[in-house]
Amino acid sequence: MPLIALGAVAVSASVAWLRRPRGRLWLDEALLSFPAVGKLRHALATARLARALGAMLRTGLPLLAALDAAREAAGDEAVAARLARSRERVACGAPLTASLEREAAVSYGALQLIAVGESSGQLGEMALRAGDLAAQEVERGLGTLVTMLEPALIMAFGGLVAFVAAALLQAVYSLRPGGA
Repeated sequence: MPLIALGAVAVSASVAWLRRPRGRLWLDEALLSFPAVGKLRHALATARLARALGAMLRTGLPLLAALDAAREAAGDEAVAARLARSRERVACGAPLTASLEREAAVSYGALQLIAVGESSGQLGEMALRAGDLAAQEVERGLGTLVTMLEPALIMAFGGLVAFVAAALLQAVYSLRPGGA
């Protein structure tokens, strides 16, 4: 009984810590470091923030204000923190592309499109295209992940069915008169 209570306290404390900004930031950074999931999360956050950045710039919002709006649209605390650090560099006079690259705030493909937009004066349009490219990358990645996960789930459910069948057969054979 004390072990169950200790487990419940640990789970509730973990959930409470993860609801705080610092805990959420730690969790998001940890998820970004996972091989398959991290790349998808980064691409999804890139799609959100690039689309928001492009839309804000196309409406005539200044770059620093557009970066603030894009940070709120990222949906990932780790990527939002990286974008905030990039914004501070831009505010100090650094180029946008170099700042985003240094902080790894956006995916590589989006970074290349933003670099083209920054050098050509079409940053808003290219940021929107970068968001679309990142969204397509997420769709492909999710399709691949589901394709890889499906056989594993079939094997797991097959193992579960085999376990239940073996348990039932053991129970039947143990009830047999004269059986050992």
